[in-house]
Amino acid sequence: LVHAQVSNLLNEMYCKKIQVELATKEQKKNKKGKGRLMGDGLPRMLSGNEFYQQVVTFTDNQQQEEALKKGKARAQELWEAAAKKWDKEEQERKEENKKCTKRYHDAYDVW
Repeated sequence: LVHAQVSNLLNEMYCKKIQVELATKEQKKNKKGKGRLMGDGLPRMLSGNEFYQQVVTFTDNQQQEEALKKGKARAQELWEAAAKKWDKEEQERKEENKKCTKRYHDAYDVW
């Protein structure tokens, strides 16, 4: 009975792990498809208003994604600059606190 329960528990854990791996793989597969206009490999007639509209929306999406990437890169640069500035100010604050503590101890020793 104990062996059956352990076996069942191990099977459940394995199934959950495989389920997560499969979901991750499917998400990656869906992300890759965004770089192609006709990514499914089926033949298409490349004329007409419908195809033209697909091209227009595809190029608009590509431009939006590129602008989003540039915006994220700029935000990252700003964040790094702010973090450097904060680190510098933090170091200065710590040095000032050390000086203040030393002055206090010196005054305490004199008193």
